[in-house]
Amino acid sequence: MEFGSLKVNINPIAPVKQCGFIQQVQPILDVHDDLYLRLALIKNQDKHLIYASLDNIGISEAQSDTFQRIAKEKFGEDTATLVSCTHTHFGGDPKDEVYGAQLIDAFRLALDTVHPHDVGEITYAYRRRPFNGIGTSRISGHDAFVLLETFSLYAENHRIATFVIHNVHPTIMNGFTPFFSAEYPGMFLKLCSVSCPGEFFTFMQGADGDISTRFVRKEQSHDEVRRLASILHDEVEEMMKEEIEPKHFEFEFDETEIPLEHEFIDPEARSQGQELAARELETIEYGRKVLERLKANANLLPKTMKIQRLRFPGYTQVFAQNELFSEYIEALPEGKASLICYTQGSRPYVTGLRPVRLTYELFSDTLSTASKRLLFDTLFQLTH
Repeated sequence: MEFGSLKVNINPIAPVKQCGFIQQVQPILDVHDDLYLRLALIKNQDKHLIYASLDNIGISEAQSDTFQRIAKEKFGEDTATLVSCTHTHFGGDPKDEVYGAQLIDAFRLALDTVHPHDVGEITYAYRRRPFNGIGTSRISGHDAFVLLETFSLYAENHRIATFVIHNVHPTIMNGFTPFFSAEYPGMFLKLCSVSCPGEFFTFMQGADGDISTRFVRKEQSHDEVRRLASILHDEVEEMMKEEIEPKHFEFEFDETEIPLEHEFIDPEARSQGQELAARELETIEYGRKVLERLKANANLLPKTMKIQRLRFPGYTQVFAQNELFSEYIEALPEGKASLICYTQGSRPYVTGLRPVRLTYELFSDTLSTASKRLLFDTLFQLTH
Protein backbone atom coordinates (compact mmCIF):
# COMPACT_ATOMS: atom_id res chain seq x y z
CA MET A 1 0.00 0.00 0.00
CA GLU A 2 0.99 3.62 -0.50
CA PHE A 3 0.31 6.61 1.76
CA GLY A 4 0.84 10.35 1.32
CA SER A 5 -0.31 13.43 3.19
CA LEU A 6 0.13 17.19 3.26
CA LYS A 7 -1.58 20.45 4.07
CA VAL A 8 -2.07 23.50 1.85
CA ASN A 9 -2.59 27.00 3.23
CA ILE A 10 -6.03 28.44 2.35
CA ASN A 11 -5.75 31.87 3.97
CA PRO A 12 -7.76 34.28 1.76
CA ILE A 13 -5.56 36.06 -0.78
CA ALA A 14 -8.13 38.84 -1.22
CA PRO A 15 -10.55 40.45 1.29
CA VAL A 16 -13.60 38.28 1.86
CA LYS A 17 -16.20 38.10 4.59
CA GLN A 18 -16.21 35.34 7.16
CA CYS A 19 -18.66 32.51 6.79
CA GLY A 20 -20.39 31.54 10.02
CA PHE A 21 -22.49 34.26 11.65
CA ILE A 22 -25.22 36.51 10.30
CA GLN A 23 -23.36 39.61 11.52
CA GLN A 24 -20.21 38.77 9.51
CA VAL A 25 -20.75 41.09 6.54
CA GLN A 26 -17.51 43.05 6.25
CA PRO A 27 -14.72 41.66 3.99
CA ILE A 28 -11.48 41.24 5.92
CA LEU A 29 -7.97 39.93 5.31
CA ASP A 30 -6.47 39.59 8.81
CA VAL A 31 -5.51 36.05 9.82
CA HIS A 32 -4.87 35.17 13.46
CA ASP A 33 -4.03 31.52 12.89
CA ASP A 34 -3.66 29.84 9.53
CA LEU A 35 -6.40 28.02 7.65
CA TYR A 36 -5.51 24.78 5.88
CA LEU A 37 -6.74 22.13 3.53
CA ARG A 38 -5.39 18.83 4.91
CA LEU A 39 -5.22 15.84 2.63
CA ALA A 40 -4.44 12.16 3.10
CA LEU A 41 -4.14 9.79 0.13
CA ILE A 42 -4.17 6.01 0.48
CA LYS A 43 -3.53 3.80 -2.53
CA ASN A 44 -4.31 0.08 -2.57
CA GLN A 45 -3.43 -1.34 -5.99
CA ASP A 46 -5.67 0.65 -8.41
CA LYS A 47 -7.98 2.01 -5.70
CA HIS A 48 -7.47 5.46 -4.23
CA LEU A 49 -8.99 6.86 -1.05
CA ILE A 50 -8.72 10.61 -0.45
CA TYR A 51 -9.65 12.42 2.75
CA ALA A 52 -9.70 16.20 2.33
CA SER A 53 -10.57 18.39 5.31
CA LEU A 54 -10.86 22.19 5.07
CA ASP A 55 -10.86 24.82 7.78
CA ASN A 56 -14.20 26.21 6.67
CA ILE A 57 -17.82 26.18 7.78
CA GLY A 58 -18.90 23.97 4.86
CA ILE A 59 -18.50 24.18 1.12
CA SER A 60 -21.37 23.77 -1.36
CA GLU A 61 -22.40 20.51 -2.97
CA ALA A 62 -21.31 21.87 -6.35
CA GLN A 63 -17.84 22.67 -4.98
CA SER A 64 -17.59 19.21 -3.45
CA ASP A 65 -18.61 17.65 -6.77
CA THR A 66 -15.80 19.60 -8.43
CA PHE A 67 -13.29 18.24 -5.89
CA GLN A 68 -14.44 14.70 -6.62
CA ARG A 69 -14.33 15.20 -10.38
CA ILE A 70 -10.78 16.58 -10.23
CA ALA A 71 -9.64 13.58 -8.17
CA LYS A 72 -11.16 11.08 -10.62
CA GLU A 73 -9.57 12.88 -13.56
CA LYS A 74 -6.17 12.53 -11.91
CA PHE A 75 -6.34 9.07 -10.36
CA GLY A 76 -9.10 7.26 -12.24
CA GLU A 77 -12.72 6.33 -11.69
CA ASP A 78 -11.94 3.99 -8.79
CA THR A 79 -11.23 6.96 -6.51
CA ALA A 80 -13.25 7.69 -3.37
CA THR A 81 -12.94 11.31 -2.26
CA LEU A 82 -14.40 12.54 1.04
CA VAL A 83 -14.40 16.35 1.28
CA SER A 84 -15.26 17.51 4.79
CA CYS A 85 -15.02 20.77 6.74
CA THR A 86 -14.02 21.43 10.33
CA HIS A 87 -16.97 23.87 10.51
CA THR A 88 -15.06 26.88 11.80
CA HIS A 89 -17.24 29.99 11.61
CA PHE A 90 -14.14 32.11 11.05
CA GLY A 91 -12.99 30.84 7.66
CA GLY A 92 -13.46 32.58 4.32
CA ASP A 93 -16.91 32.58 2.73
CA PRO A 94 -16.93 29.65 0.25
CA LYS A 95 -19.79 31.34 -1.65
CA ASP A 96 -17.46 34.16 -2.64
CA GLU A 97 -16.44 33.57 -6.25
CA VAL A 98 -12.78 34.47 -5.76
CA TYR A 99 -12.33 32.53 -2.53
CA GLY A 100 -14.30 29.56 -3.86
CA ALA A 101 -11.91 29.38 -6.81
CA GLN A 102 -8.97 29.60 -4.40
CA LEU A 103 -10.23 26.49 -2.56
CA ILE A 104 -10.48 24.54 -5.81
CA ASP A 105 -6.96 25.64 -6.78
CA ALA A 106 -5.69 24.54 -3.36
CA PHE A 107 -7.15 21.08 -3.89
CA ARG A 108 -5.56 20.81 -7.32
CA LEU A 109 -2.24 21.85 -5.81
CA ALA A 110 -2.60 19.25 -3.06
CA LEU A 111 -3.21 16.46 -5.58
CA ASP A 112 -0.28 17.59 -7.71
CA THR A 113 2.04 17.90 -4.72
CA VAL A 114 1.22 14.87 -2.59
CA HIS A 115 3.65 12.02 -3.21
CA PRO A 116 2.38 8.73 -1.79
CA HIS A 117 5.10 6.22 -1.02
CA ASP A 118 5.10 2.52 -0.33
CA VAL A 119 4.59 1.85 3.38
CA GLY A 120 3.92 -1.88 3.19
CA GLU A 121 0.83 -3.22 4.88
CA ILE A 122 -1.40 -0.62 6.54
CA THR A 123 -3.39 -1.47 9.65
CA TYR A 124 -5.85 0.67 11.61
CA ALA A 125 -7.15 1.16 15.14
CA TYR A 126 -10.38 2.87 16.22
CA ARG A 127 -10.88 4.34 19.67
CA ARG A 128 -13.80 6.22 21.19
CA ARG A 129 -15.06 7.57 24.48
CA PRO A 130 -17.73 9.98 25.74
CA PHE A 131 -16.11 13.36 26.35
CA ASN A 132 -17.73 16.67 27.27
CA GLY A 133 -14.60 18.51 28.35
CA ILE A 134 -14.92 21.28 25.74
CA GLY A 135 -18.62 21.15 24.84
CA THR A 136 -22.04 19.97 25.95
CA SER A 137 -25.63 20.36 24.80
CA ARG A 138 -26.15 24.01 23.88
CA ILE A 139 -29.91 23.77 24.41
CA SER A 140 -31.33 24.30 27.91
CA GLY A 141 -33.07 21.23 29.25
CA HIS A 142 -31.77 19.00 26.42
CA ASP A 143 -29.40 16.04 26.64
CA ALA A 144 -26.82 15.44 23.91
CA PHE A 145 -24.28 12.70 23.20
CA VAL A 146 -20.77 14.18 23.01
CA LEU A 147 -18.29 11.70 21.58
CA LEU A 148 -14.53 11.76 20.94
CA GLU A 149 -13.17 9.29 18.38
CA THR A 150 -9.82 8.55 16.77
CA PHE A 151 -9.10 6.55 13.63
CA SER A 152 -5.38 5.83 13.34
CA LEU A 153 -3.36 4.25 10.53
CA TYR A 154 -0.20 2.23 11.15
CA ALA A 155 2.63 1.06 8.91
CA GLU A 156 4.98 -1.57 10.34
CA ASN A 157 3.45 -0.93 13.78
CA HIS A 158 4.34 2.77 13.51
CA ARG A 159 1.48 5.26 13.68
CA ILE A 160 1.50 7.40 10.54
CA ALA A 161 -1.84 9.22 10.66
CA THR A 162 -4.69 9.97 13.05
CA PHE A 163 -8.14 11.29 12.17
CA VAL A 164 -9.85 12.91 15.15
CA ILE A 165 -13.66 13.03 15.09
CA HIS A 166 -15.41 15.20 17.68
CA ASN A 167 -18.90 16.67 17.65
CA VAL A 168 -18.63 20.15 19.20
CA HIS A 169 -19.30 23.35 17.21
CA PRO A 170 -16.13 25.49 16.84
CA THR A 171 -17.83 28.64 18.12
CA ILE A 172 -15.80 29.69 21.12
CA MET A 173 -15.27 33.22 19.80
CA ASN A 174 -18.16 35.54 18.96
CA GLY A 175 -19.46 36.68 15.58
CA PHE A 176 -17.73 40.06 15.81
CA THR A 177 -14.24 38.51 15.86
CA PRO A 178 -12.25 40.63 13.33
CA PHE A 179 -9.90 37.98 11.96
CA PHE A 180 -9.81 34.54 10.34
CA SER A 181 -9.18 31.55 12.58
CA ALA A 182 -9.30 27.77 12.38
CA GLU A 183 -10.79 27.92 15.90
CA TYR A 184 -10.27 25.04 18.30
CA PRO A 185 -9.79 22.33 15.60
CA GLY A 186 -6.89 24.26 14.08
CA MET A 187 -5.30 25.02 17.43
CA PHE A 188 -5.75 21.40 18.51
CA LEU A 189 -4.04 20.14 15.33
CA LYS A 190 -1.16 22.57 15.85
CA LEU A 191 -0.62 21.10 19.31
CA CYS A 192 -0.70 17.58 17.85
CA SER A 193 2.00 18.50 15.32
CA VAL A 194 4.25 19.52 18.21
CA SER A 195 3.60 16.53 20.45
CA CYS A 196 3.73 13.97 17.61
CA PRO A 197 6.11 15.34 14.95
CA GLY A 198 6.04 13.45 11.68
CA GLU A 199 2.54 12.06 12.15
CA PHE A 200 -0.32 13.37 10.00
CA PHE A 201 -3.29 14.66 11.99
CA THR A 202 -6.60 15.92 10.70
CA PHE A 203 -10.00 16.73 12.18
CA MET A 204 -13.55 15.86 11.12
CA GLN A 205 -16.77 17.06 12.73
CA GLY A 206 -19.29 14.61 14.07
CA ALA A 207 -23.03 15.12 14.62
CA ASP A 208 -22.74 18.43 16.49
CA GLY A 209 -26.07 20.08 15.66
CA ASP A 210 -27.07 20.34 19.32
CA ILE A 211 -23.59 20.68 20.85
CA SER A 212 -21.23 23.61 21.35
CA THR A 213 -18.94 25.25 23.89
CA ARG A 214 -21.76 27.57 25.02
CA PHE A 215 -22.05 26.30 28.60
CA VAL A 216 -18.40 25.24 28.98
CA ARG A 217 -16.37 28.23 27.78
CA LYS A 218 -15.39 30.88 30.31
CA GLU A 219 -15.21 33.68 27.77
CA GLN A 220 -15.37 34.24 24.02
CA SER A 221 -11.74 34.95 23.22
CA HIS A 222 -8.81 33.43 21.37
CA ASP A 223 -7.18 32.67 24.71
CA GLU A 224 -10.19 30.47 25.43
CA VAL A 225 -9.74 28.77 22.05
CA ARG A 226 -6.22 27.88 23.13
CA ARG A 227 -7.34 26.65 26.56
CA LEU A 228 -10.09 24.37 25.27
CA ALA A 229 -7.91 23.08 22.42
CA SER A 230 -5.30 22.13 25.02
CA ILE A 231 -7.91 20.21 27.00
CA LEU A 232 -8.91 18.31 23.86
CA HIS A 233 -5.27 17.62 22.99
CA ASP A 234 -4.53 16.22 26.45
CA GLU A 235 -7.59 13.97 26.27
CA VAL A 236 -6.59 12.59 22.87
CA GLU A 237 -3.04 11.96 24.10
CA GLU A 238 -4.41 10.02 27.04
CA MET A 239 -6.85 8.18 24.80
CA MET A 240 -4.10 7.08 22.42
CA LYS A 241 -2.35 5.24 25.26
CA GLU A 242 -5.12 2.65 25.18
CA GLU A 243 -3.66 -0.56 23.80
CA ILE A 244 -5.65 -1.83 20.81
CA GLU A 245 -4.64 -4.53 18.37
CA PRO A 246 -4.61 -2.90 14.90
CA LYS A 247 -6.79 -4.50 12.22
CA HIS A 248 -6.09 -5.16 8.56
CA PHE A 249 -6.84 -2.12 6.41
CA GLU A 250 -8.95 -2.37 3.28
CA PHE A 251 -11.92 -0.29 2.23
CA GLU A 252 -15.13 -0.32 0.22
CA PHE A 253 -16.95 2.89 -0.71
CA ASP A 254 -20.59 3.31 -1.70
CA GLU A 255 -23.37 5.90 -1.66
CA THR A 256 -27.06 5.82 -0.72
CA GLU A 257 -29.75 8.34 -1.64
CA ILE A 258 -32.99 8.78 0.30
CA PRO A 259 -36.06 10.90 -0.62
CA LEU A 260 -36.96 13.90 1.53
CA GLU A 261 -40.24 15.48 2.55
CA HIS A 262 -40.41 19.01 3.97
CA GLU A 263 -42.83 20.74 6.29
CA PHE A 264 -42.87 24.14 7.97
CA ILE A 265 -43.72 23.83 11.64
CA ASP A 266 -44.16 26.80 13.95
CA PRO A 267 -41.18 26.76 16.35
CA GLU A 268 -42.87 29.46 18.44
CA ALA A 269 -45.55 26.94 19.39
CA ARG A 270 -42.97 24.94 21.35
CA SER A 271 -43.03 25.33 25.09
CA GLN A 272 -41.24 28.49 26.19
CA GLY A 273 -41.51 27.80 29.90
CA GLN A 274 -37.85 26.88 30.25
CA GLU A 275 -35.13 29.29 31.30
CA LEU A 276 -33.07 30.33 28.28
CA ALA A 277 -29.52 31.68 28.28
CA ALA A 278 -28.94 35.11 26.76
CA ARG A 279 -27.15 33.57 23.78
CA GLU A 280 -30.08 31.22 23.17
CA LEU A 281 -32.51 34.16 23.06
CA GLU A 282 -30.17 36.01 20.69
CA THR A 283 -29.91 33.09 18.26
CA ILE A 284 -33.68 32.58 18.25
CA GLU A 285 -34.00 36.09 16.83
CA TYR A 286 -31.64 35.10 14.01
CA GLY A 287 -33.65 31.93 13.55
CA ARG A 288 -36.81 33.86 12.74
CA LYS A 289 -34.99 35.55 9.85
CA VAL A 290 -33.68 32.21 8.58
CA LEU A 291 -37.19 30.72 8.59
CA GLU A 292 -38.59 33.57 6.55
CA ARG A 293 -35.89 33.06 3.91
CA LEU A 294 -36.61 29.34 3.78
CA LYS A 295 -40.34 29.91 3.32
CA ALA A 296 -39.66 32.37 0.50
CA ASN A 297 -37.51 29.76 -1.27
CA ALA A 298 -39.39 26.58 -0.42
CA ASN A 299 -39.16 25.39 -4.03
CA LEU A 300 -35.36 25.18 -3.68
CA LEU A 301 -35.37 22.76 -0.74
CA PRO A 302 -33.57 19.50 -1.60
CA LYS A 303 -35.66 16.51 -2.62
CA THR A 304 -33.06 13.88 -1.73
CA MET A 305 -30.19 13.29 0.70
CA LYS A 306 -26.98 11.43 -0.14
CA ILE A 307 -25.11 9.44 2.48
CA GLN A 308 -21.66 8.03 1.77
CA ARG A 309 -20.23 4.96 3.47
CA LEU A 310 -16.68 3.69 3.93
CA ARG A 311 -16.46 0.13 5.17
CA PHE A 312 -13.35 -1.29 6.80
CA PRO A 313 -13.03 -4.71 8.43
CA GLY A 314 -15.03 -4.35 11.64
CA TYR A 315 -15.64 -0.60 11.35
CA THR A 316 -17.72 1.78 9.20
CA GLN A 317 -17.71 5.52 8.57
CA VAL A 318 -20.87 7.22 7.30
CA PHE A 319 -20.83 10.77 5.95
CA ALA A 320 -23.67 13.30 5.86
CA GLN A 321 -23.92 16.89 4.70
CA ASN A 322 -26.32 18.22 7.33
CA GLU A 323 -25.77 19.53 10.82
CA LEU A 324 -27.29 16.45 12.42
CA PHE A 325 -28.31 16.35 16.07
CA SER A 326 -26.25 13.92 18.13
CA GLU A 327 -29.31 11.70 18.55
CA TYR A 328 -28.48 10.15 15.17
CA ILE A 329 -25.33 8.61 16.66
CA GLU A 330 -27.71 6.23 18.44
CA ALA A 331 -28.46 4.60 15.07
CA LEU A 332 -24.87 3.32 14.90
CA PRO A 333 -23.52 0.18 16.61
CA GLU A 334 -21.47 1.23 19.61
CA GLY A 335 -17.75 1.06 19.00
CA LYS A 336 -18.09 -0.04 15.36
CA ALA A 337 -19.04 3.08 13.38
CA SER A 338 -18.59 6.86 13.14
CA LEU A 339 -20.97 9.53 11.87
CA ILE A 340 -19.19 12.45 10.17
CA CYS A 341 -21.04 15.58 9.04
CA TYR A 342 -20.32 18.59 6.78
CA THR A 343 -19.02 16.19 4.14
CA GLN A 344 -19.58 16.35 0.34
CA GLY A 345 -21.17 19.80 0.81
CA SER A 346 -23.16 21.29 3.67
CA ARG A 347 -26.84 21.62 4.56
CA PRO A 348 -28.93 22.95 7.48
CA TYR A 349 -29.79 21.47 10.86
CA VAL A 350 -31.73 18.25 11.26
CA THR A 351 -33.11 17.90 14.78
CA GLY A 352 -33.77 14.48 16.23
CA LEU A 353 -36.94 12.44 16.53
CA ARG A 354 -37.37 13.27 20.21
CA PRO A 355 -39.18 16.57 20.84
CA VAL A 356 -36.99 19.58 21.62
CA ARG A 357 -38.20 22.84 23.12
CA LEU A 358 -37.85 26.23 21.48
CA THR A 359 -34.34 26.64 20.07
CA TYR A 360 -32.60 28.28 17.10
CA GLU A 361 -32.05 24.99 15.30
CA LEU A 362 -35.79 24.41 14.84
CA PHE A 363 -36.09 27.42 12.56
CA SER A 364 -33.91 25.96 9.79
CA ASP A 365 -35.03 22.33 10.13
CA THR A 366 -37.72 21.62 7.52
CA LEU A 367 -37.53 17.81 7.32
CA SER A 368 -40.72 15.93 8.10
CA THR A 369 -40.86 13.40 10.92
CA ALA A 370 -41.12 10.63 8.32
CA SER A 371 -37.91 11.82 6.62
CA LYS A 372 -36.06 11.92 9.94
CA ARG A 373 -37.21 8.40 10.72
CA LEU A 374 -36.02 7.27 7.29
CA LEU A 375 -32.65 8.94 7.89
CA PHE A 376 -32.26 7.25 11.26
CA ASP A 377 -33.25 3.86 9.87
CA THR A 378 -30.90 4.28 6.88
CA LEU A 379 -27.96 5.04 9.16
CA PHE A 380 -28.84 1.93 11.16
CA GLN A 381 -28.99 -0.26 8.06
CA LEU A 382 -25.73 1.09 6.64
CA THR A 383 -23.74 0.37 9.78
CA HIS A 384 -25.16 -2.90 11.14
